[in-house]
This record gives sequence, structure tokens and C-alpha cells, in this order.
Amino acid sequence: MLKWISNIAAIIWFFAVLIWWLLLLPIFILMIPSAISTIIKSGFETSAVGMPAIVLCSLVFGITLLVPAFRKCFKVMPWLYPYTTILLTDLIILAIAEKLLNFGYQVQNDTRHTVFIVLMIIQIIVCRLAMGWYFYKKPMKFEREDYERQ
Repeated sequence: MLKWISNIAAIIWFFAVLIWWLLLLPIFILMIPSAISTIIKSGFETSAVGMPAIVLCSLVFGITLLVPAFRKCFKVMPWLYPYTTILLTDLIILAIAEKLLNFGYQVQNDTRHTVFIVLMIIQIIVCRLAMGWYFYKKPMKFEREDYERQ
């Protein structure tokens, strides 16, 4: 009976919460370059979109990974774990870039703006290369044995 209830809770969690965040995650990633473009065009610091998105997405995916019944979605759809991990990592990289650019635009100085634009581009490239290297060395797998041990 308890297994049946946990399966129902997992299905409700997936369709009521997780699926919407899986659809919102790429939208958040697409919003950050738009926010970066707004910062550069306006020449002023704006409110950060990335950091609140990281907090909310991490909370939802953290709950999904912490509750054993909710983790079953990764067993049913093995592509979901790498999808969320890579997109969340991309979100973190872009949020840091946005935060860095906002810091550079706190002072009205064209030289400072240019330096921080270059720093932001370098940060994105270095972080993406590091992410690619890391996932090349340690491929993501969500093994069935992980479930059977618990």
C-alpha cells in the first residue's frame, strides 16, 4: 500500500511540478542573454534574472533527487538526469556572467564596461570548456543499481 501511495505522489509531483520546471529551465537560459543585452544597451546595471532562477530550479530538482519516490522519474526516463544537470550548469554559468556584467556596470565608465564585457565572455568560454571537459572525463549515468541499493 505504501509503495502504491508513493507512486501516486511521484506521478503527481512529476506532472504538477517537475514537468513545468523542465520546460521553464530552457526559457530561463534564453532569458539571461536577453538580460545581458539589455545591460549592454542601456549602460546601467539591471536586476538579475539568473540567481533567482538558480535558486528555484535547484530547489525543485533537489527535492526530486532527495525524495526516493520522486527519483523514479530518472529511472523511467534516463535522459532526464543529464538534461537537468547540463541545463542547470548552463544556467549557473550564464547567471555568473550576468552577475559579473552587472558588477562592471555599477560605475559609469566605458573602459570598465569594455573590460567587464571581455571578462564575461572569457568566463563563459572557460566555464563551458571546463564543463565539457568534466563531463567528458566523468560521463553522467543514472544507474539502476543506485535505486536498488536504497
